[in-house]
Amino acid sequence: MKNKRSNKHKGDSDMFFIFTFIVNNKQEGATRYQQINHVLFLTNIFLLVAFRS
Repeated sequence: MKNKRSNKHKGDSDMFFIFTFIVNNKQEGATRYQQINHVLFLTNIFLLVAFRS
C-alpha cells in the first residue's frame, strides 16, 4: 500500500514537472489552438498515469 502511494506521488510530481516544462517553453507566442492541444495532451498523460496499475 505504501509503495503504491509513493509511486502515485512520484507520478504526480513528474506530471507537474512535465506541465511546468511545457508551459515555460510554449507560453511565449503559443496560439490558442496550441494551448488547447497541450492541455488535451497533458490530460491524456495524467489519465494514463492515474489509471496505470
